Amino acid sequence: MQRDEYYVVTKLASGDHGYDKALKAIEEQVKKLGLAYVDLYIIHSPKGKKILETWDALIEAKKRGLAKSIGVSNFGVDQLKGIKASGLAKHVSALIGYKQDVFVEKRCQR
Repeated sequence: MQRDEYYVVTKLASGDHGYDKALKAIEEQVKKLGLAYVDLYIIHSPKGKKILETWDALIEAKKRGLAKSIGVSNFGVDQLKGIKASGLAKHVSALIGYKQDVFVEKRCQR
């Protein structure tokens, strides 16, 4: 199977939040998967805190080619607005995990 024939998504655990820990976790996950990159890498939950540091690590991973796209999951409106307000939002790939959360995405665009 050729690499462009499948789409790989993986996520960052809450215990790996923070710039250095997140970047290390991303590098290790990609290596363990035996890949050069993943197609989508997400912060699984805001519960690990350090959201902006963690998001910055995902941006760096994307710059290094470890992830084609980055996003978040299980984030509320306030957390999404926090990323947007930081000025880092230009790197966000819209990701809403559940159909009932579509309204959250629309509210964040206001």
